[in-house]
Amino acid sequence: IDEMTEVGRTHSEGVTFRPKNHRGFRSAVSMARKGTRKGFHWDDRKVWVNSLAALFTDGEGYREIGQPSLHVAIGAEKCNVHLDEFGFVAIGPDGRPYFTPESLPHVGDELVYRAIIRPQLVWGLNKALPEFLAAPALELLDHSYVVLPNLDSRYGFDINNRWKPRVGMGLKFKPHEKVELRFEYTCGNRSCTDNRQMAIVKLNL
Repeated sequence: IDEMTEVGRTHSEGVTFRPKNHRGFRSAVSMARKGTRKGFHWDDRKVWVNSLAALFTDGEGYREIGQPSLHVAIGAEKCNVHLDEFGFVAIGPDGRPYFTPESLPHVGDELVYRAIIRPQLVWGLNKALPEFLAAPALELLDHSYVVLPNLDSRYGFDINNRWKPRVGMGLKFKPHEKVELRFEYTCGNRSCTDNRQMAIVKLNL
């Protein structure tokens, strides 16, 4: 690292820095291994899914295979390393990478909401509120996320395998290393007459 230029508010923003040797860094990331397999998948922008996922990637993007996924963006003047909660690159039985349905919540939550909408909300709160009110409001905003069909919700399929997707907003907190609390408000139809409030506790034992 030549110079640390920015430390994001959340893990999804990560750290941004100026590299001493971006070619050497890119080579090290591209050659990293997980056991006998490559650890990172290169965002080939000729593939439309990669192009969409790399919409806000400066330079070359490399995604850790698995979930969650370390995402590394490497440019000549700027690099960024952050954590994507919804990693969508996996390895098939034939050893080739493929994209999972987690690409949907990745685009909706981590690209549209976290990369586009939330920074505007941060700017607006800083402008509209005095610091003693803006600070706790921003802290709460940092814990917010968009609820979309994902692996945890079986991509919207209920126990009878009927597709009933739910969308909404949520807040997540980690009071302990092995405990995660989530509070979600979701709708199951356009008018939101089918609404649901849920408190979820996840234990990592």
